[in-house]
Amino acid sequence: MAASVCCAATLSAQTIKTKQAIQKRLQNKDTLVSKIEEFADLYGELMAYNEAYGPLFSWEELNLLPAYDTTADVWLKPYLQLWRPGQVEPFRLKELWKRGRHQLLFRTKFRSTEDWNPNATLFYRLTSGNRLQWGITLDRDAAEPLFNKNIWVDFASFHLQLSRIGYWKRIVVGDYTVRFGQGLVIWNGFSMSGLGPVQNLRRNEMGLTAYTGSNEFLFFRGLGATYERGRMQVTLFGSAKKVDARITSDGFTSLITTGFHRTETELERRRNLGEYVAGGNISFRFDRFKIGGTALGYSYDRINATTIRPDNRYQSRRQPFGSASVDALAVLGDWRIFGEWAVDARAQMAGLVGLLWDGGDGLEAGLMYRNYGKGYTAPFAGAYSRGSRPSNEHAITGSFEYAWMHWRLLCSGEWCYFPWLRYNVAAPSQARSVMVQLSRNIGRNGLFYLKLDYKHSETGSRLPLVLNNRYGLRLHIQNGAGETWLFTHRVEYCLLKSSNTHRLSGGAALLSDAIFTPKQFPLSGSARIALFRTTDWSTRIYVYERDAMQGFSFPPLYGYGMRGYVNLRYTLNRRYDFWVRGAGTRYLSAKHPSTSAKPGRSLWESEVKFQIRRLL
Repeated sequence: MAASVCCAATLSAQTIKTKQAIQKRLQNKDTLVSKIEEFADLYGELMAYNEAYGPLFSWEELNLLPAYDTTADVWLKPYLQLWRPGQVEPFRLKELWKRGRHQLLFRTKFRSTEDWNPNATLFYRLTSGNRLQWGITLDRDAAEPLFNKNIWVDFASFHLQLSRIGYWKRIVVGDYTVRFGQGLVIWNGFSMSGLGPVQNLRRNEMGLTAYTGSNEFLFFRGLGATYERGRMQVTLFGSAKKVDARITSDGFTSLITTGFHRTETELERRRNLGEYVAGGNISFRFDRFKIGGTALGYSYDRINATTIRPDNRYQSRRQPFGSASVDALAVLGDWRIFGEWAVDARAQMAGLVGLLWDGGDGLEAGLMYRNYGKGYTAPFAGAYSRGSRPSNEHAITGSFEYAWMHWRLLCSGEWCYFPWLRYNVAAPSQARSVMVQLSRNIGRNGLFYLKLDYKHSETGSRLPLVLNNRYGLRLHIQNGAGETWLFTHRVEYCLLKSSNTHRLSGGAALLSDAIFTPKQFPLSGSARIALFRTTDWSTRIYVYERDAMQGFSFPPLYGYGMRGYVNLRYTLNRRYDFWVRGAGTRYLSAKHPSTSAKPGRSLWESEVKFQIRRLL
């Protein structure tokens, strides 16, 4: 719907009159009963729509409701309140709490590689539309202490998020994440870089949001707020928390991001370094143009005593330190131009600019150029990058997509140059990647695709550098049996050639999946069997596995063996859901690295996961 409409109708419980108000308006008893019943269905749809999408921008949006008909206007519109620019929407906490959805989730997992010590996670969430959200997360990794005199629970997280309180778009107390621009200054959340669809080239900023995960590092702890007035939006945030670090008499030498606190050494390093962060963002949004600015400052309560190596000699260790950037997005017909330019407190710079084109009829293309200075320092950044941080990189990435009938072609390529040394790379180096994927939809659930990729990299702590060329192939076939069963089969192969050896190394995997999703049966699930063989770790093959809700499994297959899993979900009723997942790997060779790490270790590796969700 057009956003240029001057008035918006807010469809909330406090602005729509109750059935008693309708009774006063109607006189005929028969008409009264019929109109109340008719309004009841529409009322429910209005509530659901408002909670999901917020206020309407125009009356035409009512046509999206199945129960709406123009004949209902005379009964409906007199009980809707119109909100004009400059007015604010009431925020009634008691009513939002009453209408909210409460969710309690408990998950535990046991692994043979961890001597079957359980890890456990407990989530509680309250969500009321897009206006109120709060929750608690408790997490314990395997073999970590629980309920002792010093540590009640290893990780605890809390958040409270309030939205649309007058001109305050969002207020978050507790744990939160911040993602602005293209991530050159701040993007403390999951970010993905690599060859893929055209849309992956541009980051879609999320701004200030509550943190709901169990990762013990990728979040801020404190207070943040976003104020929105007209086309202007301002966000301010501050954070103070303790992080894990290796500390000596000179200061801290490195941060630890694993989140493990099992041994005495790991417990000594638990939450032993204070981290302080403050920053903000201001942006102006127009119909086809957006411009914003971001600034961030940070410090620690100990001196940065990181060992200076040739590869990190240009990285700043000053405290306090920070960076600032300007980002922009422009829409010109079928073209979208985006970019961000950043500078840190030592005047080291980084920037990226991209161009996306939507030619219609299934044709899309994109191109992005990155220039990250070797001295640019931004530890909280998450911009598109070949490495872990946007530093020491000049690169061009392009992508092209074409869809016609049931066919789809995706081509993507990247060239990177690293002007300075990297970790375990003794000289400036290059990297290249190319990927081509051709797919076809077959019927309702059928899918076929063939993917070819090539990666070139230069590594080595001594000269001359080792030149690595890796070739990959994937053949994927998917077919369905009715609306209940779905079967997938995949062949994956990779070949690696390195200049320091006179032999080729490679790996292959065969996978078959069965997915069972009946519509009127409480049990659903999926299962897989896989056979794999690779030369070594460098030719490992990563595969995605289905997991319980909010779970994630992406294990590497390497060595010689078989792997399988079964993932089941049982829905008892509208309030209770249960998951159980079992996975195991059987290595068929005693020379596998995991068996040699510990004498007498079993050739079996297995895990079991249980999860329950209760809607309160």
